Amino acid sequence: MLVWVFLHLAFLFAAVAVATGTEIIMQRVVRSGDVRTIRIIFSMAKPLGIAVPVLFSIGGVFGLIAAIEIGFGLTDPWLIISYVVFAIAMVAGGAVQGP
Repeated sequence: MLVWVFLHLAFLFAAVAVATGTEIIMQRVVRSGDVRTIRIIFSMAKPLGIAVPVLFSIGGVFGLIAAIEIGFGLTDPWLIISYVVFAIAMVAGGAVQGP
């Protein structure tokens, strides 16, 4: 039972770390103004950008499995709020980070 909670948290922490870490590094490289380095970093960041929504989605699935295994009602108000916040964050992240 706790393995699902661990996997849920691990994937969400990994997704946040990859998303924010990549963004921080890219911003610092852009400030340097070195065109060659910017091209290299952006080409290296592209696969990470593709991995972020996958990590978030897998973390969300593990969260649902954990909630079912623990016995939470999937229509509990706090879970419904988390579904809505998760969906908004995924759409906003895609709209901002996608391009």
